[in-house]
Amino acid sequence: MKKLNFVLLVAVSAIVAGCGGSSATSSDEFKIEKVEYSIENNQITCNKPSSQTISKAQRNDDYGVAFCTWLCGSYEGASPVTVRLTFVQDGKDAPWTFDSDTISTASEMCHN
Repeated sequence: MKKLNFVLLVAVSAIVAGCGGSSATSSDEFKIEKVEYSIENNQITCNKPSSQTISKAQRNDDYGVAFCTWLCGSYEGASPVTVRLTFVQDGKDAPWTFDSDTISTASEMCHN
């Protein structure tokens, strides 16, 4: 039972920390941010995400994928929610396009 509790604690800690991709401080980590993005000059810009990961296509027969995640977001009239936006790139130097969003219940620690 102790091992299971430890594994759960590590998993929850990784999620809360944004899997290490967060640059937010602990006081800002649970601040509710408006979920916004733009794609200009083939670059994705996300507004204050908890984490952002971009893997560009390396060849024309390859594809790229990017994720922006907000642990505490305000999105489409719902707040607070955890939001992950997914973007895809169909081939090297192809334009990025919005693909999908995933929305789930946010932590009770989220605040304005």
